[in-house]
Amino acid sequence: MEIEIIEKVKLLREALLKNSKIKEVKSKEQLMLANEEVGLLIMSFQAAQEELKEAMRFKLELKPYQQKLSQAKEELYQRQEVKDYLEALKVANSLLKEINDELFTEFSPLSFGQSLWRSK
Repeated sequence: MEIEIIEKVKLLREALLKNSKIKEVKSKEQLMLANEEVGLLIMSFQAAQEELKEAMRFKLELKPYQQKLSQAKEELYQRQEVKDYLEALKVANSLLKEINDELFTEFSPLSFGQSLWRSK
């Protein structure tokens, strides 16, 4: 939006500079028309300046919200990192349970007694 307004202002400036009818005016009617054109261009230029001021004010008003949004994004990334870490811990915990179960069945007192019985 801001760029569009700046482009409008540039175009209006060029139009004002190119409007050289005043130098070529040969009649009062041409002078009035040229003055009217310049007046309209100046009004358009002023309107574009007001739009630019409004856009700049709006941009300044948005700045705190943009900062809050950036902070919220950072917090979200941190939360995602924590979630990923917790998920990794869950996977590690289930693997440890599996290993523990295997070790318990292999080295349980019952299986230890059976292995002694077989060895005799």
